[in-house]
Amino acid sequence: MLKRLLIQTHRLNNLLLASIFCGAISTLLQIFIIAAAFYLIIQHQFSWTYALILLFVALALGFSRFGEQYLGHFIAFHLLADLRTQLYDHLLSLAPAKLDDKESGKILKLLVKDIEQIEVFYAHTIAPVVIAVLLSFLQSFLIFLFSPLMGTLALLSYFWIGFVLPLFRKKKIENTSSSLSKYETENDQLLSETVNGKSLLQQFQKIEQRISLLDKQRDLIGNTIKKGTFSDSAAATATQLSLLFFSIAMGYLAFNFSVGNTLCWVIAFTFPFSFGRVLALANLPSSLGNALLSAKNIFKILDEKAVSNLSENQEISLIKQSRFVDVNFSYPLRPNKTVLKDASLIGKKSEVIGIIGESGERKSALMKLLMKWYQPKKGLIEVYNHDLRKIKKSGLRKQINYVAQNPLILSGTIRENITLKNNSFSDSKIWESLKKVELDKTVKKMPKELDTKISRLEQRFFFRRIAKTGNCQSIAVPEFNIDFRRTDKQLGHP
Repeated sequence: MLKRLLIQTHRLNNLLLASIFCGAISTLLQIFIIAAAFYLIIQHQFSWTYALILLFVALALGFSRFGEQYLGHFIAFHLLADLRTQLYDHLLSLAPAKLDDKESGKILKLLVKDIEQIEVFYAHTIAPVVIAVLLSFLQSFLIFLFSPLMGTLALLSYFWIGFVLPLFRKKKIENTSSSLSKYETENDQLLSETVNGKSLLQQFQKIEQRISLLDKQRDLIGNTIKKGTFSDSAAATATQLSLLFFSIAMGYLAFNFSVGNTLCWVIAFTFPFSFGRVLALANLPSSLGNALLSAKNIFKILDEKAVSNLSENQEISLIKQSRFVDVNFSYPLRPNKTVLKDASLIGKKSEVIGIIGESGERKSALMKLLMKWYQPKKGLIEVYNHDLRKIKKSGLRKQINYVAQNPLILSGTIRENITLKNNSFSDSKIWESLKKVELDKTVKKMPKELDTKISRLEQRFFFRRIAKTGNCQSIAVPEFNIDFRRTDKQLGHP
């Protein structure tokens, strides 16, 4: 997973190297200013000349630190833009089947929270980690030149605080991060379902019950965050105590084994300030763990193959008949539960055929198969004597529009919801389509007619009349209306 994240930076590697260079220079300049100031003070050699030199170095430090931060965030935002584009494009190829499996909460978390965690990785993890490793060896080597014993202690301290402690912390936070991600996904799903189904919840007087469920979910998230906070506090305490111990040990060595050596005292004084980058490694398990978990979720979606992903090379401009022949079907998330078994039927143009059954009786599965949301496990589906598997989805879906039980209204005007901002539809065409679904009079009563703003609040009202008409297409004049009505036995239900 980490390797795949790093591969994403390939086109920006030069900028990444520049960010690492700027960060390393800024850290060295910071240590130099502290060491030089301390040396000048104890040697009583402070002057305006040295003050101007230190001021110049401080300005260079500021510019290099700015360069590191700017380049890091520049890389992160461009890579996130690429990831978001890949995600949106891939979700389009997976839709609508992907949205049919009730995982909208996961997708919502993916596009918001998981992407944010990846931003932290690219902007605040890669460069700081490389800088910390490089400077730890460089600083230890330079200290070793003055005092081998102090240099060895420095390397040991950097290794303990930057590697050993984070390794122990990683094992403790893995379960917490995984649990928190799970609870947040469930919470997003509950919130999405609550907002979308608020009318039904009110109708069946389930508001209080739903609020109680949301409260329990938030308590789970809160308790998990508290555990993580306690673990972070314990890790921070261990890190600070370790830093204090090694600083005292360095001072002890300078006092007992380097008497009269001013540079060793300078090293001992500046030593605690050299841990700035190493402390970034101490926080690595949290940021890196969350980033890897988020990356796992993102790449899992990107690696997912479209359910209907067969070779398509046939166009279709007119539908006069559809035919199901001995079709067997199971939903991908429930492969062991057969939805249709040996289902056969024929629907012709101008015929009105229907399926009668209670909710969950597999009525919508036929239309989803016809729209190529899914592929049947067995059997043949033909549209106008063409194998459905070879027909391009784009051409097929121009001829048939699927109106779901709970259709979606986007925030915007009525015109925008009907045309989806396709300017090729004239107003006369829109009114003609509205008339066919008996909505023309309703829309004319609205304040601005087609330019009336609507949102999800009007969803049930606006589409109720469409559902009553049984019309399967509301944008263009339907070439083919199919509303299968046959008994379950004739459809071959198991």
